[in-house]
Amino acid sequence: MRPEIVLYIAASIDGFIADGDGSVAWLDPFADALAGFDEFLSSVDALAMGRVTFEFALRHPWTYGPRPTLVFAGRPLPDGPAGARVLPVRGHPGAAVDALPAATRRVWLVGGGETNAAFLESGLIDRIRLFVVPMVLGSGVRLFGRGVEAHAPRRFAARRTERFASGVVELEFTRS
Repeated sequence: MRPEIVLYIAASIDGFIADGDGSVAWLDPFADALAGFDEFLSSVDALAMGRVTFEFALRHPWTYGPRPTLVFAGRPLPDGPAGARVLPVRGHPGAAVDALPAATRRVWLVGGGETNAAFLESGLIDRIRLFVVPMVLGSGVRLFGRGVEAHAPRRFAARRTERFASGVVELEFTRS
């Protein structure tokens, strides 16, 4: 049985997950929305991310532990931190997810935009926890990368909303 794939991510009102320089520093004033992050992280057995997101993560303390981490990249990756289980992936995300250990129940789709789009296009996203940040960036890395408009429509059902003091609104959706 395939594990649940959860896209857990913050985006600006205009749909960007990073600014034009790839930075997420614009999220700093909205830290109150991170209150449940540790609980969420403890609920995942593996991660999936693109190469750019992986390289961004390498510039910060690795907080993901030894969970298998699928990294979608077209060329060789830099070494991961000590103790990390980095699994380079080329090709279809479904095959990579299917190759995870059988005990894998939940995978956090970390991003970035192109990887999110590949999972969306493949019909693999089961749940979206989207933190809408009250900012308009105007440009940057799109939530679902370039060309998501060309993807077949995907329907999700609204399950829950939560508003934080900073103005961030969490929207939770499940695949219909």
